[in-house]
Amino acid sequence: MRTLKSLTIALVLGLSQTALAKPDVKTTDDFTQIAKISKARALPILMVFSSTGCAYCVLLENDFLRPMLISGDYTDKVIIRKVVIDQVGSVRDFNGKRILSNAIVGKYNISVTPTILFLDSHGHELTKRMVGVGTVDFFGGFLDQAIDQSYRRLHQTKPSVNLTER
Repeated sequence: MRTLKSLTIALVLGLSQTALAKPDVKTTDDFTQIAKISKARALPILMVFSSTGCAYCVLLENDFLRPMLISGDYTDKVIIRKVVIDQVGSVRDFNGKRILSNAIVGKYNISVTPTILFLDSHGHELTKRMVGVGTVDFFGGFLDQAIDQSYRRLHQTKPSVNLTER
């Protein structure tokens, strides 16, 4: 009986800790894998370029990105990932080529953190990037607008051709 009670308490504590845990924004070093997910789910990629020790990067993640992940409201709108630019190493780019991480930073001309890009499965920007964190009161709205715009742009179809007109 004592074991069952201990097990029940441990289970409840474990569940409550899991329920309270804030999900981390996943870092990536494989853009090819993210591209496959983006293409399969027909979703844009919200890619955050951040750096260690960047207070605005922490603010962005804690006040905006984590709540987005927790809410579940963005699951079918966007794939959220980050790249920490000052971590040494290599990444696999959208073409599957292994390159130094600073090369991806150079490719996208990232000079300020945080910088948010909205990308398609080929690594092309879908809408205007967001650089830094402006007025916090309006930032969430601007972020939502950019996500919606990138989603619409990704799902745009080419105008149909009217075959009866010549």
